[in-house]
Amino acid sequence: AGIAQFNVESLSEIDMLAGVAQELSMTATIALRVNPDVDAGTHEKISTGLAENKFGIAWEDAEAAFAHAASLDGIIATGIDIHIGSQITSLQPFQTAFEKTAELLERLRAAGHTIDRLDLGGGLGVPYQRDLENPPNPVAYARLISDIFGASGCQIILEPGRLIAANAGILVSSVIRSKRGRAKN
Repeated sequence: AGIAQFNVESLSEIDMLAGVAQELSMTATIALRVNPDVDAGTHEKISTGLAENKFGIAWEDAEAAFAHAASLDGIIATGIDIHIGSQITSLQPFQTAFEKTAELLERLRAAGHTIDRLDLGGGLGVPYQRDLENPPNPVAYARLISDIFGASGCQIILEPGRLIAANAGILVSSVIRSKRGRAKN
C-alpha cells in the first residue's frame, strides 16, 4: 500500500516481512524498534524501554539486527524506532534515550547503513490533574529533540498519542447499581 515504514521488533519479524515482500516483488521499508534500556520513571505497567520489557530488539543486538536486515532481499532498513514508556513526567529519560539513539545512529552510518528516519515514540506525560502532575512542556521536548538530532538530517517521527486527545473531553456517567461481592464490592 506504500506505507512509510513497518516498525519491526524482532529478527523473525524482519525475516517474515522480507519473505512477504519478496513474494510480492516489492521492497518494504522498515525501522527497527530497539530497546534502549532506559528507565522512564513511570508505572511498571506502562514502561516499555527497559531491558526486561518485552518490546524491541535488545540494545546490544541492534547493530547485528541492522546487518541482518541489510543482508535480506525485499526490505530496506532506513530507520531507528524507540519508545520508552507512557506518562513520562521528566525530560531526563528522553534525553538519555535520545543520546543513546544518536550514538547508535552514528555507529550504523559508519557501518554503511543509510538511516534517514528516527521514530522517537511518544510518552510525554499528560497533565490530568494540574496541581499534582507537571509533565514537560511540548516546546521543551521539541527543543531537546532539535538539540540532539537537529543536524542528523533524519526525518523525525513522533507518536504523541494521548497527549493530544487526553484532555479533549470528559466522560459523564452515573452509577445505576453496585454489586456486592465476598471480598470486594
